[in-house]
Formats: sequence, structure tokens, C-alpha cells
Amino acid sequence: MSSFHKNAISRLSDLPEWNFILNYGGSPFCGPSDDDVLAVCKLPIADASGFSSVEWDVYKSAKEKSHDVWVLTKASDPVKIAGMVSRLAPYKAFAVRGTYVCHHDIVQSIRESFEARVVQASRRSDTDEHALFDAIGRDAMLRGASDIHITLYEDRAEVALRIKGELRFDRDLPLERGRSLVTSAYNTLAEKGSTKEGFNDRVYQDAVIERVYPEGLVRFRYSGLPIAPAGTDITLRIIPIGVQSASAKSLASLGYSPDQCDLLERIFSRSSGLVLIAGTTGSGKSTTLATVLEDLARKNPEKKIRTIEEPVEYKIAGAFQTPVLRRDGEKDGVNPFALALRQIMRADPDIIMVGEIRDTDTAQLAVQGVRSGHLLVSTIHADGSPICFDRLSGLGVDRVDLASVGLIAGLIYQKLVPILCDHCKVPYADWAASPLRDDRLLARINHVVPPEGLRHLAFRHAQGCPHCKHSGITKREVVAEILRPTAEMSPHIIAANSPDIWKMWRSTIKPGDPENMTGRTAFEHAMLKMRSGRVDPKSVEDAFRFLDEPIFGDVGEDAASCAVRGGPC
Repeated sequence: MSSFHKNAISRLSDLPEWNFILNYGGSPFCGPSDDDVLAVCKLPIADASGFSSVEWDVYKSAKEKSHDVWVLTKASDPVKIAGMVSRLAPYKAFAVRGTYVCHHDIVQSIRESFEARVVQASRRSDTDEHALFDAIGRDAMLRGASDIHITLYEDRAEVALRIKGELRFDRDLPLERGRSLVTSAYNTLAEKGSTKEGFNDRVYQDAVIERVYPEGLVRFRYSGLPIAPAGTDITLRIIPIGVQSASAKSLASLGYSPDQCDLLERIFSRSSGLVLIAGTTGSGKSTTLATVLEDLARKNPEKKIRTIEEPVEYKIAGAFQTPVLRRDGEKDGVNPFALALRQIMRADPDIIMVGEIRDTDTAQLAVQGVRSGHLLVSTIHADGSPICFDRLSGLGVDRVDLASVGLIAGLIYQKLVPILCDHCKVPYADWAASPLRDDRLLARINHVVPPEGLRHLAFRHAQGCPHCKHSGITKREVVAEILRPTAEMSPHIIAANSPDIWKMWRSTIKPGDPENMTGRTAFEHAMLKMRSGRVDPKSVEDAFRFLDEPIFGDVGEDAASCAVRGGPC
């Protein structure tokens, strides 16, 4: 016994963290008569009480990693303590770290606490979990969150919200409550047909959940992933399809520059052609697409707009929206998305919107749709507008088709950057004089911004203010680049000559007008907003790269300086 320490405790909070009683429920360690000695430990599983004695024997024998155990006794009885330690000895999964002499019936309190928790969990109904889901979901929607993250770790559950592009902690949940919440949501709230099996935390799972709140219908796109060593991460994308927005959106309100708005109006006025909005996940592609289509429907009521989406994300006034679940055809080996696109092309549409081009069938059918005289708009995952040619080629579209006149009407790439709060943003002079400034960032700023332009720069206030709910930012805006193919680019598109395509696009820059984004990259668009004091320089670097890094293919004065100074590139 000399290797173990003894401590006297008088309240539960004095104990190390624990989640399971090793002699609870008839386990092999202690019999019913051992009321005054037990052991507690912390285990990396969700609901230890659900295991039988035999299963625990297997678990304890198989686990290689030791878990700390504390032996508790009502009296300092070395015989009983030694008996408990001997019972634990054969199991390599456990390592006794200490013994505690417990006063004031602590042992019995631990038993009662654990029993109450088990009973509460077993009696908790789906109705309780639905209420918790709605409380979290509606609160997140009202706070402007784009995603809810529910993470089940080995010993706890945590809820975080992505608000204005940043992941923020929301609340902790007991592990068993967090597991009960996500299990109930997946098994009982998911839309019929959006799941294939019951909740399983060790496999990838997707689902669609729809809830009606006082503000309207909200859709949650559920994505579950296992995380090592024994956890689960659930992401719920919030899509307020039935919630009335505060004001009608326009491309300008989303963040597009005046010349970009004009160019997009020209692109979308075409009677046929393929228009792609590119970007990474969470870059606002679907919002831009919905904004454009609603504007087209309002201005052209004589045209029929049909959409194919997986699932329908935003309600688009004036459009006929068809939801498709790709998993519907998995059993038969059929691509239901491609099947729906074939059907819609026979339904006399004027404009077709495909939610996303991400496989060969859909890419090739999109080209067929354009060839049959339709304007077809969609989104694609790509990290730049010129890269879209390579992405489509990789999806099986022939480069000769890509280069044909009229096939591609426009390629748009966008990102979202946070906009500073006008009420609390920090002027450059104050930031530069602060001992908390980043001297390396300061050097990069001085490299690309002339001295006379520094006074316009601003930085995010760390504590924010009541106007921005103490975040320092008010919203996120689009920064974008638009490439419209020309006949001169055709041979280079066929030859996959990206550098020359890039140079031709960059040659359209208007050097005398630094606020005109023609031929300029989304990075330069972000730099423009930085120069006006609307975007923090650090946010530009977080979204793209260091300010002083040259843009690919540009020579002489780097394009970052060009964008800020307004000189020729």
C-alpha cells in the first residue's frame, strides 16, 4: 500500500474527474456487499452504463491504454482497499493512481449521483432532444450563424457556432446529453430519404433536417464525421430558406464592384452559355446564385427558370426548384442528379440552374444543355476563375468543347472577407503606435501601401462594441474575379496553356482606374477594400496570402502594390 497515497475528502468536487463506477451494476470488481469501497475512473466512451459485465471484461482486457482509477472507501480499511486493488490488477486497461478516505457518506453520494444520471438519460425522450435542438438551432439562426458544430469528445460534448466566418464557442453539454441530442436528431428529425441507416458515430453520415420556427422554415444540412480516437464531429449548415431577409439583396450589396455588377448583368443576359460561380466551401456561391436568379426572374417574368439542387437551399422567387438526392439512385447505380437534368432539358426551360457540378455525368450534361440553346448556371469548387477550365477538363469535358465560341459565358470566383465595424475600428496610426502591433505585418503593409495611403487603413478592435456585438466586424462581403473567355484564348484553352490564358485575362486591366476590377484577382479586390479602410489587412492575409507576395505571372512592380497604388501593372 505504500505506493498509493491516501487523502481525506468531504465533498464530490474534491475528487478527480470521473464518469464511471467500476463496481456499478454487478461488474466483477465488487459484489453487492462492498458498499463501503468502490473505484471510479474516466473512460473515453459515451455511455459506460450501457455495457454488461461480460462486455466490460472484454473491454478492460483488450484496451492497451491505461485509464486512471481512484479507489474510494468510507473507512481506512487496508484489507478492503487491497482487495479492490487486487481485483483491478488483472486488467491492463486500468492503473490505480490513488486511494481516498471519504467522509460524510461520499461513497453513497457517488452511487446515487451516478444512478440518477443513468435514470435521467434512460427517461429522456425525443421530445426533450427536439426542444434542445430547436433551442440551439433557432438561436444560431437568429445570431446569423452559418453553421453549428456539435463535437463529441472522449469526455464531453461542445457546441460552437460559425458566425461571420469565425468559429465561436457556444456551450458545453454533458457527453451523454450531447450524444442523445445528435442521435435523436439524426434518427427522428432527418427528412425521409436523406439517410440510409441509423446514427453511427464511426462512419460518415449526411442528412437533411427541416424545422419551422416563428421566423419561417429553416433547413439544416447535417454532416457527421468520426474523429480520433473516439469522438464525432457533427456540422449543421444553416439554410434559412423560409426566413424573410431584412432587405432584398443585390450583387452590389453582396460586395461586387460596380464594373463587376455591369459585367455580370451582361453575362447573365445571354440566351445560352455556361456560367460558373467558383469558390471553396462557405464562400457564398449559393447565395450569389440565388441572388442572380431571383433578379433574372423579376426582370424576365416571361422566362422559365428551372433548378436542380441537392437539396434546395434557398427559396428563389420565380424559379421552379426541383430537389434531388443523389443517394436515391445508389442502389441501382444511377446518377439521379444527371437523370433529373436530362428530364428538365425536356421540360422547355429558358434558364437552368444546377446546384453544383462535381462529377463527369453532370459536367457533360451541362455542356449538352448549353448546346441545346439554354443558359445554364452552376457552381464548382475551384480556387480561381482561370482554374475552372482545368476543373471542367478533369471532369471529362473535352477541351475543344471548352474552347468553342459561346460555350462558356463567364467564370466567376469569389471569397468572403469580414467588414470592419465603423463604430470601433482602429485607425492605422493608433494600431501602429500600439505595443501590440505586429511588426512583420507592419513591414508588409509599408511595402505595398504608400505613406499617403496609410491613413485610410483600419484594423479590427479586439473587444468590439455594442454595435457589432463585440465582434469588431459587421458582416462578410464578396471579393471576386471574373473571366469572360475571348476568341484569342481558344487555342490556349485547347492546349491547356494556363499561363497564356492568364496573361490575356490580365491584359484587360485598366491601369488608370484602380477601382475597376476588370482583369483583376479576388486578392486585388480584397486589397481595394483594405485600402478604403473596410477590411483589416490581417483579414486579407488570412483569406489569401501575405500582402507583399507578387501575383502569379506579373512582372515589375508586384500586383499587390499595383492594386493599392493604382499604377500600371
